[in-house]
Amino acid sequence: MSSEAAIFKILTSDYAVAAAVGARIYPGDGTALPQVPTYPAVSFHITSATANPTLSGASTIDSDGFQVDVWASSYLSASAVGETIRRALEAYRGTIAGEDIQQIRFLNKMDLAEDNPNEPRIWRRSLDFDVTYTRLNTP
Repeated sequence: MSSEAAIFKILTSDYAVAAAVGARIYPGDGTALPQVPTYPAVSFHITSATANPTLSGASTIDSDGFQVDVWASSYLSASAVGETIRRALEAYRGTIAGEDIQQIRFLNKMDLAEDNPNEPRIWRRSLDFDVTYTRLNTP
């Protein structure tokens, strides 16, 4: 599997996240959202990947940087859903979607507003995480 599949499974399996956004969780950056999205919605993508090779071969422990974006029609909604996402992911450990997650660390958050003169303002909360995992299917 992949770390993306693990993040997707964690988010879609969390009751609080489901209550906040339903099934509106989209792998990929903001362009993964539907053409006319319903808010709030969430998108996520890998921002970096680090392998940790050993002297005996390929890396068995990798670390991927993730950005999770919450898209909402109000600042308070983006903020609240962002905190719900953080609670679901931060310090997560366990095996899910074929990946043995060693730890998910919260790194940073940032608030942005998407301005389009022909549409209402959309608020975005970006959250950065580091996911360290053991690759279960290494050669």
